[in-house]
Amino acid sequence: MCAAFAAAMVLAGCSKEETPEEVSKNYRSVDVVISNVKMATKVGGTDEALDNQKIQLNTLQFFFSDGNTFYPAYNENREPADAYFDATEIAALGEDLKFSFHFLPSSVKEVVVVGNLSEITTNQKTGLDRTLEIANNQDVTNFPLYAEGVLVQVGENIHQKDDNDHLSNVYKVDLNVVPRVARFEIKKIGCNFNGVTDQKIVVNSMAFTDFYDKADFRSGIVDINSFRAVNLVQKDIFDYFNFSMNTSKWNNDYFDGADLKHPVVELTPENNEVPVNIAYNFFPASAPVHLLDITQQTGSGDSATSDPAYIFTNTYKMNSGVEITNFEPGKIYRMNFVFGIDKLTQQEKCVDINVQVASWDVIEVTPGF
Repeated sequence: MCAAFAAAMVLAGCSKEETPEEVSKNYRSVDVVISNVKMATKVGGTDEALDNQKIQLNTLQFFFSDGNTFYPAYNENREPADAYFDATEIAALGEDLKFSFHFLPSSVKEVVVVGNLSEITTNQKTGLDRTLEIANNQDVTNFPLYAEGVLVQVGENIHQKDDNDHLSNVYKVDLNVVPRVARFEIKKIGCNFNGVTDQKIVVNSMAFTDFYDKADFRSGIVDINSFRAVNLVQKDIFDYFNFSMNTSKWNNDYFDGADLKHPVVELTPENNEVPVNIAYNFFPASAPVHLLDITQQTGSGDSATSDPAYIFTNTYKMNSGVEITNFEPGKIYRMNFVFGIDKLTQQEKCVDINVQVASWDVIEVTPGF
């Protein structure tokens, strides 16, 4: 008890008489820059191309960690700092999202930031644990966002605020806040008829298959027990198109002409491509497969015959021909889904797809009232 009392008295004495050098030794200041966030108007959802519109940012919250425990930050007046920013506060910050926090313990070595979540109260890193479900990660305007970065010392700085002048070691963290998902965008469906003149291909529907339902928010690691896959044999593909798709709306599309996103896709030698605008977000650990449900018509008029067919992707390649073996979160994989008619002659053939990769950044939002 005596030792505890003596220690308390020492700490009390230090807190009253800390020199600038002692403050510099015991505390850290951190400048945080969210480098891929800019203010903009609200985006309209998954129907729009995301090249220059990106992802909507609604909230930001910062945490300061020694690797496990979170510590509170303060402003230059040594008052508790606000580490949670809603959409209105973010909009008021202007073009550059830069934040400064002070009087952090010297044990703090990293900054964690989350976005598009309600304010979280926790003093442990495990308090951020949560499971993401892929069906709830299709809306580009409301992705849960995550980033963490290690402090890098940039120098010392004199902070002059009223009677609280102090010397502090200043650190900097640059963070790119990204979702845990990657994105497939399909802009065109087409058929290379290779000289065949008497056939028509009708694409009835498309399904995105072989995906993980769940992933860890902090690490991005998928739940291996949540993997959904289609066995690529005729019976299982038939059952999938006729039964499973009725309850899995986020990962399939019907080309029924209901809107511009889902036009009727009838391909002929004279009109062999139809523009579409469909997209599927997925946890990048997947080995994704696209299935197309097709009707192949031969001839015309009373002599025409129609047969059911399908086609599925085998690999994905860059335009350079390099096969993509690892998908990255925060990236868009854009493709034209063009196949050769010869792939339909044997129903279990595969098709290789060339894709373009576009960066997927985070954008700012101006709240409306």
